[in-house]
Amino acid sequence: MFYTLAIALLLLPRATADVCYWAASPVAFSSEQSSSSGAAAKATGPPDAFPVYGASADAWSPATSGSESEFIEVQFAAALIIKSVTIVETFNPGSVVAVRTRSLPGDAWTTLWYSLAPDRSLPAASRQFNVSIAPQPFGSALLRLELNQSGVTFSQIDAIQVCGVAPAACSGVAAVTSDGGVITDHTGGGLYGAGQSCAILIQPSPAAGIVRLVMLEFSSTPPDDVLNVYGGPDGSYPRLLQASGALTNNTSALVYGGSMLVTWATGSGPGSTGLIASYRAGAS
Repeated sequence: MFYTLAIALLLLPRATADVCYWAASPVAFSSEQSSSSGAAAKATGPPDAFPVYGASADAWSPATSGSESEFIEVQFAAALIIKSVTIVETFNPGSVVAVRTRSLPGDAWTTLWYSLAPDRSLPAASRQFNVSIAPQPFGSALLRLELNQSGVTFSQIDAIQVCGVAPAACSGVAAVTSDGGVITDHTGGGLYGAGQSCAILIQPSPAAGIVRLVMLEFSSTPPDDVLNVYGGPDGSYPRLLQASGALTNNTSALVYGGSMLVTWATGSGPGSTGLIASYRAGAS
């Protein structure tokens, strides 16, 4: 399914305000005190124990005293380009030594922050540990925390929050005007739906000399689910890329001009994981 879109229809604004989510569910964890008291699920949702300090049944507690290799992996309601992470610690803070993320289950973890050792200089008080990070070139709804509890009996985590920008989702017809970002066929995790027909116009403002699109993830169901990339603001311009099935990660398209059009259409069959791509614009 191929089509040409008039430029007048594409110039729609998109909000870029930060969005924040509390962890929705645990995906995996090293241990928990029990399935109820101190369970991994207690690290999800808004804080329950904070700001009270001390051992609590309402915060996640690893089961092994003094363990140096505990972890918890959590999922959020939708993917974000993560800009900050807040970890609510309510007992023996300072044990978190790594914060990692990944776009899809099975991908390698990307490290957002790490420390070589736990911080034992902190006072005995609950805290909101705010981790500011450089935005990653992909959307993610998954986060992994790693803990080193050496020097204490155990630590507790009451809640985990991420804040960032939602990827520009292909829904209807939309335009993006920043000089870099991430686009995706749909928001959240899982599989895309049937019967989609949408487009994203990448048209940086002020105008750029070069626009480059890099595929971070791509998988569709051939032959009906098709991605097209055009070297201009509509489908009358040269097609730079067409894909249905699978693409090697980091496959790219480059246009020497001020805009690029990405179109996405799906048939009636079962969906796949779809596309996540980053783009960057510049003078050369």
